[in-house]
Formats: sequence, structure tokens, C-alpha cells
Amino acid sequence: MKIIIPAAGIGKRLRPHTLSLPKPLVKVGKDTIIDYVINSLKEIKYDEMIFITGYKEEILKQYLNKHHTFKKRFVFQEDPKGLGHAVYLGLEEIDDNEQVIVLLSDTIVECNLNLLADKNINYVGTMEVNDPSRFGIVYEENNDITDMIEKPQGLDNGKAIVGFYYFRNAGI
Repeated sequence: MKIIIPAAGIGKRLRPHTLSLPKPLVKVGKDTIIDYVINSLKEIKYDEMIFITGYKEEILKQYLNKHHTFKKRFVFQEDPKGLGHAVYLGLEEIDDNEQVIVLLSDTIVECNLNLLADKNINYVGTMEVNDPSRFGIVYEENNDITDMIEKPQGLDNGKAIVGFYYFRNAGI
């Protein structure tokens, strides 16, 4: 299994903190955001983490290489075309039959991720929210996702996509 962590964004909403640091290195409490993300994956058996980098890439690479010894790879997103493109760049680095988790560099997940490895289905992490206009949301039918819409207007509630994805194979 491989883990893809998109971490290329400039973090405009966290300024002034991100003027000198990439968003994943902003501290929340005693740790950086990326440390919380990595620690949420500690129970998973994986071969490698692939970080999609961009803004302040060297600072992030230096930090991760200094503080974490697991196998990692860095893929630079030259042209910031958004999250979908970042995930695509990561998937290009993985064999088609490989399991993959995509976890955003600012998403902290609390669940037993090992339960996914034995399943033969794909997952998208979601959470009920009162104001879905700020999120991408999913529509479901019988626990199957039938549609995804980015920042819908006029809904009172919905299931927001929380930045966690599991694919039983990475084939693109």
C-alpha cells in the first residue's frame, strides 16, 4: 500500500503563518499539522508515503527527512492545478494494482484504517455538516456514492468530503 499526501498549496487562509512556512508545518498545539497527519497513519502497513509538494518545498522536505525515517518520495507539482491534479501526479508514481490512501496534508483522521485493507471496495471519507456550501459533498444511494458536487448552494445539510480516500487499486 502507498500513501499519497498532497501538500503543495500555499495556505492563504493561514497567513501570516504561511508566509515563511508551508501549511503542513504550521504548529497546532505541540505538533505540526503534518505530524498529526502522519501519526494518524501509524497503524497502517504501507510501503511508502508520496508527498506532492509545491510551495516552500525545500522546507517541507528538510523537515520530513529530519524527523521521519519511513520511506518517502517527493513529487513536485510545477503548475498548481489543484487537488485533483496533485492526486493524479501521485497516482502516476504507483503501480495500477497497488492499494492507495490519499490523505490531505491538513486532514486529521480518527478511525481504524486497518479495516480498509481487507475490503474490496473504495472509500471516500465523509462527515455530516450543517452548511455544505463550504465543502465538496457526496450524494448517496444505498451507501454508494452517486454524485459529488463542489460547494453546493441552497442545501441545509449534507455529507462533506473530509479529505480521505482509499482505493483498492491505483489504476488510472
